[in-house]
Amino acid sequence: MDDKDPLQAARLVIIQVERSDIEEGNIEPLVGVLSTFISSREVIQSLQGKVEIVIHGYDNDPRALADIHEVREFLRRLDAVFPYWFWFLSTMGDGLKLMFLCLAAVSPLEGGQRAFHPNDLMQFLLSHFASMNELFQRFGLPPGLNKRVSDNVTDYFINLAPRP
Repeated sequence: MDDKDPLQAARLVIIQVERSDIEEGNIEPLVGVLSTFISSREVIQSLQGKVEIVIHGYDNDPRALADIHEVREFLRRLDAVFPYWFWFLSTMGDGLKLMFLCLAAVSPLEGGQRAFHPNDLMQFLLSHFASMNELFQRFGLPPGLNKRVSDNVTDYFINLAPRP
């Protein structure tokens, strides 16, 4: 029988944030869960790129999540205490995009598009790469892995840019 922690054995970990927690501004339970993600080198390595964050309870709201003030504020507060999204969030989902759109000064455009200042994206990238580098230093992760993850994240954001 395998004694591996189910969290470490997971192929994908979905973090579901409830609307009630967002409206109450209650990040503590989620911070408690996320803190287990950085509890050891083994857990960190096992969860690289395997986490997706979803917001539940706004299905009937016509606004995009990034246009909802409470969602933006909740994710800003969460990011202030857990800025390690580049390491943990999957580049196959929308979690990284949602984090950026909620943390940047974004203006809605026609057709559901969003406009943001390029400096906001640069600041987002720099600060979150610095946070990821902090994990590498704290847990002695290999530099080659840092480059691979950084390249994946960079490609993710390049592919988000609208094409003419």
